[in-house]
Amino acid sequence: MLTHALRDFAGPFAIKLKTSWGLPQALRELIGAIYALPSMQVRREQVVMRLGAAMKNGEPQADLERLQRLAGLA
Repeated sequence: MLTHALRDFAGPFAIKLKTSWGLPQALRELIGAIYALPSMQVRREQVVMRLGAAMKNGEPQADLERLQRLAGLA
């Protein structure tokens, strides 16, 4: 039940929290990229943030390789 609540409410809560802290939009986008890349107009900085999170979380090698290619590192 807790896992479902976190999945359902964590994203919207994070957005409201970052907004209430007054973080600039560019910084909020980088923080968001740690969890998921936007579906359109991905910037290299966002891919690097997502790659770092994927490496830290031990995500599958295929995902890491795809992110490295997107970042221009492979």
